[in-house]
Amino acid sequence: MFPVDTVIESNFDLTIYKAAYTWSFLQREKGYIGITAGLYIADFRNSLLAPSLGEREISDSTAPLPVLGLRGEYHLSEKWSFRASGEVFAFEYDDYDGQLFDAYAGLDYQIFRHMAIGVGINSVRFDIGIAKENINGKFDWQYIGGLIFFKFDF
Repeated sequence: MFPVDTVIESNFDLTIYKAAYTWSFLQREKGYIGITAGLYIADFRNSLLAPSLGEREISDSTAPLPVLGLRGEYHLSEKWSFRASGEVFAFEYDDYDGQLFDAYAGLDYQIFRHMAIGVGINSVRFDIGIAKENINGKFDWQYIGGLIFFKFDF
């Protein structure tokens, strides 16, 4: 706890690891649509520093978050393809609730048989809340950004 009117410096680090599997329930010559199941592993680290008091509080945690969603790909030509996906996770337990949304859309250009280059846009959003007798808070975090990447198929 820090006294009222204390100047506080804070830092928040978030690292996300993701693994997913897609089962294609609809396959055509030009593409597929599938159900995806996966796991987000979110590493959170937060630090609060009150330089005038010489006090520091550091907290970190790891949250494994299972996700379900849809994924698809459509071949526009022999070299170009469009891919998109959306995944979601939601929970409510005792005094906690939260959601995770992940959406992606992008274009790939096939350079070689097992290698492509691409561009895309990705949006990830976390909403986590707590409602207890003495604590009521909500953490909302969102990332929207462009991607340039290499893709390797094996």
